Amino acid sequence: MEEEDRLGQARAGSYSPAEGQSGVKHINWVNRKAAWRITYKIRNGPDQGRKKQLAFRPKDESPEEVEQARLAAVEALRRLEEEDRALAPRQSGVKYIHWVSKKQTWCVRYLMKNGPDKGTRKQPTFRPKDGSPEEVERARLAAVQALRGLQEGDRALAPTSSGLHKAERQSGVQHIDWDRATQACGSPPSQALQQLEEEGHALEPSCSGRPCANRGRGEVPLLDGLFLVVGEDV
Repeated sequence: MEEEDRLGQARAGSYSPAEGQSGVKHINWVNRKAAWRITYKIRNGPDQGRKKQLAFRPKDESPEEVEQARLAAVEALRRLEEEDRALAPRQSGVKYIHWVSKKQTWCVRYLMKNGPDKGTRKQPTFRPKDGSPEEVERARLAAVQALRGLQEGDRALAPTSSGLHKAERQSGVQHIDWDRATQACGSPPSQALQQLEEEGHALEPSCSGRPCANRGRGEVPLLDGLFLVVGEDV
């Protein structure tokens, strides 16, 4: 009631600073023009550095009209800030992935380090279907997944000290694997495997209690019904 009485007695443009506080940054009451004025400096886009000034004058001196004008100023400021943020460069948060404002796309820029494409810069792009935050995020995720695929493929082609690539380190033979600690498979791998298999046959259990035919080997009893087969050279 006191505020209504005070504003009702005052003429337009006669409000004191205390009575004309918008409570919002960039919006102030201008006594000379009896209006709410937005003063906002653009930070992004082609109008970067330009100062926007918009005025919203109440229709009369009533508190309702003054508040209505203030609300219109707040909504206009919000639109200005949203448009300004939309023009700001986006950050992917991931190395090698950048936002290209001119093309409105996420771009992967990765220089291959190994293989036949060594020294070639891969630059796949991913454009959002529209400007919504959801579509922008989907396109960014697709760029991150593509970058991971490039990096994994590049690492698989990295040469070792022997000149072999990681993709060439598969023996293709059961029981033979690449030992990262010794960086070797054995010398030669096939002969070593054959020797192990022959020694393994010499330890086969038997229940006959008789020497193995045509092998020149005998059996040593261990437990009831279990024998250890040994060769002549053991």
